[in-house]
Amino acid sequence: MNSIGNDSGSRSVQNDQEGVVLDPIYIRTSYGENYELNWPIWHRLPHGERKEIANQHGFKTIGEFEESVILTQTLRQVDDGNLYGDDATARTDPNRTDITAIHDLERHTAALHISSQHNQESNKNDDESISSSMEEEEETLIVSSSSSYNPNQPLSETNDEHSRDISEGGLIMLLPDELIIHHIMIFLSTEYYALCSLVSPHWKNFTRSELAYKEICKRCYMNQSKRKTLHIARFGGSYRTMLEKRWRVKVGCGLYVLKCTKIKQIQRDMWTEIPVGAVLESTYYRYLYFYEDGRVLYSLTSKAPHEVIPIFKKIYATGDAGHSGIFGTYEIQKDNVVVNVKHPWHHVRFHLKVLDKGDFGPGLFWELKLERHLSSAKNDFDEYWSRDLVEYNVPTEHFRFLRNWQL
Repeated sequence: MNSIGNDSGSRSVQNDQEGVVLDPIYIRTSYGENYELNWPIWHRLPHGERKEIANQHGFKTIGEFEESVILTQTLRQVDDGNLYGDDATARTDPNRTDITAIHDLERHTAALHISSQHNQESNKNDDESISSSMEEEEETLIVSSSSSYNPNQPLSETNDEHSRDISEGGLIMLLPDELIIHHIMIFLSTEYYALCSLVSPHWKNFTRSELAYKEICKRCYMNQSKRKTLHIARFGGSYRTMLEKRWRVKVGCGLYVLKCTKIKQIQRDMWTEIPVGAVLESTYYRYLYFYEDGRVLYSLTSKAPHEVIPIFKKIYATGDAGHSGIFGTYEIQKDNVVVNVKHPWHHVRFHLKVLDKGDFGPGLFWELKLERHLSSAKNDFDEYWSRDLVEYNVPTEHFRFLRNWQL
């Protein structure tokens, strides 16, 4: 075991089996007093100070430091034979402070996260007991927080810091960033991360941090790309840079639309009632809605977007396309997207190119260029050996992303 020194007056120990085990960290205030660093104080520290503390303990990112702290707390509680520590009796005390309730919830959520990763095959009785204990902890926290905070009264000095977190960021600010990103934000589309960052300046901790960008990159590229790897070193070790520069398609919260218009020649005979000089125009649309899991919903129809969006909302809610569309798969390699769709009578393949700078849309990846449109009844797309391969003319227009937050 090797000792690692730091400037904050704490000590971390390297263990080959358990990783980095951190001793309690103390910070000095301007009045010369020392306070133990806990989660509420940690979330109020500026990003630069949190980065400096993480570097002092030998971690490259803030996310790695938070994960190590959570792991350390859980390992110590497991070694003691009690996940709740020595203050188990204090958890049932109705007069305990908000700080104690917050610490209890943090220790319990950390233990639940570690146990879910390393004990996935545990029996149902243990899972039910952990879930019931967590519900009791959350109820106690809500009662304690609501009794101490009244928005119609001025904030006291003793409870000012925690009440400010609740009033400015909500109760979610009392939870660790790692818990929010991995267990709460996963139920939202990746497009919502940018929208959530506009809710409050305090929400940027779990919407615009490297830990959040890492989770978004995993959800996007591990399913979309043909090679299931991230290669973070190619982007300077920054997940944010990867998200901004690596090719991808937008998933959820909208769909890609291609409008096609053709002028048909009028066949005139003795039964033709179309007047001379009239133009016969045919307009139809192609729609592509991409999912995170590698699926794509394709539809070819004459209905305009304002008519199709309610239909796609119903498909998104029920998962049944019916006669309104058909599900396929897609893969991305660099800036090339291959979409495969199986119709009852033949197979269709689209070769698309992701455009980083198009004529439409305020950001990147808002347009897709249709380069090739192929079909084969036997699903044989070999250009040299296929006997039923058909290639169609492609329009000059591009697929454009139409934003809709309900999709």
